[in-house]
Amino acid sequence: MRSLGLFFLLLFPVILPAQKKALELDDVQRWKKISDTRITPDGNWVAYLLAPTTEGDNVLCLWNAKTRQTIRFERAVSPNFTYDSRYLVFQVKPHLDTLKAQRRRKVKKDDLPKDSLAIYSLTTGQMETIPDVQSYALPEKWAGWMAYQLEPVKPPKEKKAAPDSTRAEKPAEQEKDKKKVKKEDAKENGSRLVLRQLGSEATDTIYFVREYRFAKRGDNMLAYSTGRDSSFPAGVYRFTCADRQLKPLFQFEKGKFAQLALDDWGRQTAFLADTDTSKARIRPWQLCYWTDSLDQAIVLADTGSVFLSDERTGWNISEHARPVFSEDGEKLYFGIAPQLPLPDTSLLSEEIVNVEVWAWNSNRLYTELENSLSTDKKRSYPVVYHIDGNKFVPLGDPDLPDWRFQEQREAGLALAYTDEPYGLYRQWESYPRRDVYAVDLKTGIRQKIAENLPCSPSLSPDAHFILWWSYPDTAWFAWSAGPNKTRQLTFNQASCFFNTEHNTPSDPPAYGMAGWLNGDATLLIYDRYDIWQIDPTGKTEPRRLTQGREDHVRYRYIRLDPEERAIAPDARLLLHHFNEDTRDEGYAWLDLGSGIVSPWLDGAYSYTRRPLKAEKANKLVYDRQNYQTFPDLYYNTIPDRTKRMPPPEVRISDANPQTA
Repeated sequence: MRSLGLFFLLLFPVILPAQKKALELDDVQRWKKISDTRITPDGNWVAYLLAPTTEGDNVLCLWNAKTRQTIRFERAVSPNFTYDSRYLVFQVKPHLDTLKAQRRRKVKKDDLPKDSLAIYSLTTGQMETIPDVQSYALPEKWAGWMAYQLEPVKPPKEKKAAPDSTRAEKPAEQEKDKKKVKKEDAKENGSRLVLRQLGSEATDTIYFVREYRFAKRGDNMLAYSTGRDSSFPAGVYRFTCADRQLKPLFQFEKGKFAQLALDDWGRQTAFLADTDTSKARIRPWQLCYWTDSLDQAIVLADTGSVFLSDERTGWNISEHARPVFSEDGEKLYFGIAPQLPLPDTSLLSEEIVNVEVWAWNSNRLYTELENSLSTDKKRSYPVVYHIDGNKFVPLGDPDLPDWRFQEQREAGLALAYTDEPYGLYRQWESYPRRDVYAVDLKTGIRQKIAENLPCSPSLSPDAHFILWWSYPDTAWFAWSAGPNKTRQLTFNQASCFFNTEHNTPSDPPAYGMAGWLNGDATLLIYDRYDIWQIDPTGKTEPRRLTQGREDHVRYRYIRLDPEERAIAPDARLLLHHFNEDTRDEGYAWLDLGSGIVSPWLDGAYSYTRRPLKAEKANKLVYDRQNYQTFPDLYYNTIPDRTKRMPPPEVRISDANPQTA
């Protein structure tokens, strides 16, 4: 029998399971990573970059959700879709080998090959390439136009004419010829900005542009030009796309401008201007403002403004802070800063003493001061301007440097804190101690709500509460603006909200929070496994929304809308879940209205916690990986509330086929 068994074993060899081939050095050098993933608002196209991990050129992949075909573009960077899902725009780099070869030949930087701009039509499949493009911009929430800035172009050098011994040129004529020299594109002068109407050949050009910016929702843009000649002087210009009109808002032949800002619809603008013709070393920047009811921009604030008197004498408008409009357009925020001491320029280089002085009892270590020196020099402090009331309210100063505003900046309350008095503790404590303030934006009055407290405070979406995790108390606290009262929200009785796995000699941190519901009604807080709904007023008992503790499954909320400020009370939330026993991960849906948790995707993979959703469609792009599987991209349709079984996922990318 043994001989017969050996005969059949030799006759029919054992079939072993197929195994992946071992990776070789060439396979590793061809390894690609995926970055810059984009999805059109309608969800029908996905773009992503395949970038080499060692050295080489990028490849832009464009995937069609309807045909499931991929188009590849070599050497592409910075891909973006237009808001109407009709075009893919990206820049094309020169061949890396070509650049290296020219650099080895010591070719000047200005003479090296420049980037090109590619505009690919998703409807027709046609692509237009524009050479020598420095940068481009697309409107965020509207479509139809784009802007791109060309590289500076220097005119060819003119050959010197042979000297004419019969004619002696007068000094006055020589000076006249010097003035005829044409202005050239350069970094300090700016270069041509082309405004392009997509779908047509209509273009408009603004010369010598240094800075430009589209409005978020309105079809207009702002540009700063250093000027072409007396007929087109330096200034800030507003371009209206609907009628293709360029309107000067502020012109000054020798002026400098910076930090352009628009409100969401482009009906108001703000920017900084330096119109001082003297050689003052401290530049007297002005804050300028324009609205559609004005013919020209006005100077709103400067060094002589009333709010910069008294204790802020010697302060200036900060050139390092960009003005910001509130979403409703009723407030304008900008920065101010004290004058910094200037070095004595009358001293010779050998007379300057290069010595560093620091004190042993300083709140911050010298190394920390040295590392933050450049940041500290550019630090500014906020001022809010109430547009309708024509009122300036200075807010910050060196005693209260850190500020947090509501995201849309419409509320009348702000959060401010400082850790400067307790800087010494940072040398041996894990978490900074802070004094926390609630500040009335109408009056600037500060109210201290916490002192010498290790915490990281945050402002609720509607600014009704200031929330923080107190490390010494291992509890969540909320200060209410209405009753002016601080309330402890968690007590670690129903569940522990501090990190129970914390194993260092310091107070444990919180597990975190998911967000607030509309109107600051309740907030969602994590324990080790679950999500809890907690009333900041304490009127209702905390409620556990998930049941993960029983099976050791951890649930965490994924925000699909990057502009979401608060969560609707009947919303359906995408959750990431992780099983601590099996290490499996996946996605599930939590219906806040019914309280039902519906599993969606799971398996022996690590699913990304940053999936990408189409803005106007229920389409999702995500990646998953394990030790054997590269994190390629997958495309899926989000199931509606009535469907339990999702459609099958579609694999988009195959970044490293050599691993198969």
